[in-house]
Amino acid sequence: MVATYAGIGLAGHRGNDPEDVRLLVAAMLGLPLLFALTVFAERRVRMEAPRWLLLAAGVAILVAFWMEWPAWSSRIQVLRFLQLGVAFHLLAAFLAYAGFSEPNGFWQYNKALFLRFLLASLYSVVLYAGLAVALLAVDKLLGVKVSGENYGRLLMVIALVFNTWFFAGGVPEELGALETRTDYPTGLRIFTQFVLVPIVTIYLLILTVYLAKVLFTQQWPSGWIAYMVSGVATVGILSWLLVRPLEERAEYAWVKTFTKGFFVVLMPAIVMLWLAIWKRVAQYGITEPRYFLIVLSVWLAGIAVYFTLSRSRSIKLIPASLCAVALLTFAGPTGAYTVSRANQVGRLRNLLERDDLLQNGHLRGTTREVSVADRREISGALRYLLGTHGREAIASWLSDSLTRALGTSGAAPTELSGNSEARAIMASLNIDYVGAGAGIEGRYFSYYSSLQPGPVAVAGYTYALRLSYVAMRDSVKIADRTFVRVSADSTALYVVQDGAILFAISLKDAIDTAAAFRQANAGQSVPAAVLRVEARSGDAAALVYFTQLGGIRRAAGSKLTTFDGELFLKLP
Repeated sequence: MVATYAGIGLAGHRGNDPEDVRLLVAAMLGLPLLFALTVFAERRVRMEAPRWLLLAAGVAILVAFWMEWPAWSSRIQVLRFLQLGVAFHLLAAFLAYAGFSEPNGFWQYNKALFLRFLLASLYSVVLYAGLAVALLAVDKLLGVKVSGENYGRLLMVIALVFNTWFFAGGVPEELGALETRTDYPTGLRIFTQFVLVPIVTIYLLILTVYLAKVLFTQQWPSGWIAYMVSGVATVGILSWLLVRPLEERAEYAWVKTFTKGFFVVLMPAIVMLWLAIWKRVAQYGITEPRYFLIVLSVWLAGIAVYFTLSRSRSIKLIPASLCAVALLTFAGPTGAYTVSRANQVGRLRNLLERDDLLQNGHLRGTTREVSVADRREISGALRYLLGTHGREAIASWLSDSLTRALGTSGAAPTELSGNSEARAIMASLNIDYVGAGAGIEGRYFSYYSSLQPGPVAVAGYTYALRLSYVAMRDSVKIADRTFVRVSADSTALYVVQDGAILFAISLKDAIDTAAAFRQANAGQSVPAAVLRVEARSGDAAALVYFTQLGGIRRAAGSKLTTFDGELFLKLP
């Protein structure tokens, strides 16, 4: 109910109120946490007073999270919310069976939760769709005005009240009795056997072939291998858990082959994952996502070795150990945020000292040339530290005058404030700031401007044309035998008359000027004057006002993939 109150506020008249967001995330974490504590208390705690104390401890954890929330940057807020969300859901999966040796009951319990979650999701989607259409019918057919925010309020009620209540209503009453159950849903077996297991097998085969390619070509694994291995491991472990009860049944001999071979085949992929992680960390250091990837890869390797060599093979170990990892890395000296901050501060210190920008523990300007690579690394490290961990990460390096110039830092750090402060610090060092993605081949860009604020002088122009990249994939007719088309490399507009190019309107200057403006003014829209292009050739002339330019930056030159604006044209 608390989460729903906050969600309705966000969907309604209160808009994006930070206090509603803060309350919503804390209450949503309370759903899995208090569920886990309640089910645990029903099995282990007989007296009422200790039960209430246990639940009060859970509420205290939520209050502590709610109080700390404003001090974190938006990036850390998201990561901490996801981290605790994973930990508390895993807690709900195993806490009720902590201290009980009931492997079949544990599997039956989680099967019940899994199927009930799917059923609750289906009911919620259908119920919301039906009621949303009913609201629309009342609005359109009966003339009763239904504001758009009511659809969002309805979504919050269905997702947070009905869905939660319906799910909790399907939790087995007597958990101890589940140990004697031997039923296995046919639909679940078919889905696992003919959908999940074949998909996992195919991807494991692809990863094995890729490993052979890496060994043959002596090329490092590509960065996206982390997503592939993580995805295969997640789906594979889910499949492994779902088919475990069939392992000892003679009619399903394939199950034992799969459960014994899965982790063995996964090990080479884990080694590739380590190589990819090592390459990224060596280049850019440790950040929170890379830290989590390192820890999860180590956990995955440990689980793989355990279930390959151990005879006990308790499946309860999987959620319990992963929950422990999530909680242990949440805070403290070995936590993700402390380790990432310390690593990036160390890397930045080495860079600054190498370029003589840090002496006696204080930043100082330089007159010597600093390489582009070092400027990019220093800019990126400052941007990360200031935007994620705040100015306190490097406060001891700042002089009093620079601290005053940066202003007060009472609010939580943001990506925008980190970018702004990084620019100011780089300027104090007498070196140019390198924005995120600047000069990186293959990086997409998009520049927007507001509509022209005042009238546009069009004296002398005879045609006006709305520019759209989609509409101009083919030539657009202006007059008899006269067309406008986009050049093959997309960086110019050609005015073609009688099959010959009358004159060209180059767009390269607009792209470069917009890029320079965005680098100097991160997060701001580009003024209309920056995206203004003029071209003349004899008696022909053109004036272009772009409202949007987008494309991809390449070594051979930028390529436009979208644009929008107005073209004014004078023809001889």
